[in-house]
Amino acid sequence: MRTGNFGQCRDGRQPRWYEIENPWLKVRISDYGATLVSLWVKEAQTDVVLGFDQVSGYESVRYMGAMVGRVANRIRGARFTLDQREYVLMANDHGNTLHGGQIGLDTQIWTVSHHEEQALTLTLISPQGQDHFPGTLRIEVTYELKERQLRIHSRAQTDQATPVSLTNHAYFCLAQGQPTLQGHQLQIASERIGLLDEQGCTQHQTMEVADTPFDFRSLRSVTACLRQDHPQLRVAGGLDHNFVLQGSGWKQAAQLRCGALTMRVMTDMPDMHVYTANFLDGAVGRNGDRYDAQCAICFETQFYPDDVHRAHPQSILRPGEVYDHVTAFEFEYHKTGERK
Repeated sequence: MRTGNFGQCRDGRQPRWYEIENPWLKVRISDYGATLVSLWVKEAQTDVVLGFDQVSGYESVRYMGAMVGRVANRIRGARFTLDQREYVLMANDHGNTLHGGQIGLDTQIWTVSHHEEQALTLTLISPQGQDHFPGTLRIEVTYELKERQLRIHSRAQTDQATPVSLTNHAYFCLAQGQPTLQGHQLQIASERIGLLDEQGCTQHQTMEVADTPFDFRSLRSVTACLRQDHPQLRVAGGLDHNFVLQGSGWKQAAQLRCGALTMRVMTDMPDMHVYTANFLDGAVGRNGDRYDAQCAICFETQFYPDDVHRAHPQSILRPGEVYDHVTAFEFEYHKTGERK
């Protein structure tokens, strides 16, 4: 078992990092935010996620690699009504609640409850009233290696009805050297996206992707999409949209390819928010790499954003129920000339 110090938080807390490894992948996770710090694909000799060597980087660039929630994405107006009671949340994004609120899960030190060569389990109790959410939420997240696949298994239980929609917020880049989305091709199994309003909140109204820059039903260039002029790209500064996934149950949601390396995103969640790191602003990360806007891409598998305001929300967890979802990132590497 490999573990080590991960620096010191501004408030004096001292998180740690932990590693899991198999013949194909080596993964580093911190108990700060249950954060995916490093995902090394051995055949490609490439670390495919952005990250920092110390916790201070994650305090400066919030959400990077972390488990976010209780509710990923935005809750419009920082309030919702559940069982005839209104809850007013902590607003942290233009009057809305983003990724759980001012405290969130990403700033907490999680407890490592199990650690073996190819799996790490972290747990956290989100107390009643944290960010003004109802109920005490008990969360367990397991990172596990299965051959060329990293699986993230999230479970949660509550003692009071509460919305729950967890996701991992890793920034992926398959290129070697200075991060860039140049040369990346993307495919997404989706025919519709949620439309954004001027504040970046996902509306309940959706749009067909056919004949728009958002049509990734077959592999196409990410940067070619970002160069197009479309009102939805302008309001977000790039891709920052929820894709309604096709099919139910376990399925392939996306495929990202750069050169000889391909990553597939598998999930049992119904939606996936795709974000091209539009708000990164030049922070210096691991190996001295500069993290500029649109140098990486996030695949945030989740329930539809602002789900609590829909007529029949999927995100409400009640006592006696178990929130239980899995997302996996699977890698395939072809040496020069091998790909057909």
